[in-house]
Amino acid sequence: MVKVVVFDSGLGSLSIIKEIQKISKTDIIYFADQKNYPYGIKSQVQLTTIIKKTINLLEKKFMPDIIVVASNTPSLMMNLATEKIIDVKPPLKLAQKKSKSKKIG
Repeated sequence: MVKVVVFDSGLGSLSIIKEIQKISKTDIIYFADQKNYPYGIKSQVQLTTIIKKTINLLEKKFMPDIIVVASNTPSLMMNLATEKIIDVKPPLKLAQKKSKSKKIG
């Protein structure tokens, strides 16, 4: 069975966990990074350090097949996606990319 770690600084990732459970039988480990909550007030340098340390910790402790960074802030500020790491991008980012004017709303 695939082992998936989902982490976030808050509870927003619980909806992501529910969706994973709907489509796949996996072992899901949820890691709430309350020590560094909220991510949104951190500088890019601080956040990069926090996320890299967290990913290393999760890899060593749980040896997951996949890590889901289920937080918008690091997903937008950092290029995290790899073969093993999945980030989330809010739909507005995709809409902005597809927009000719690059403005939404």
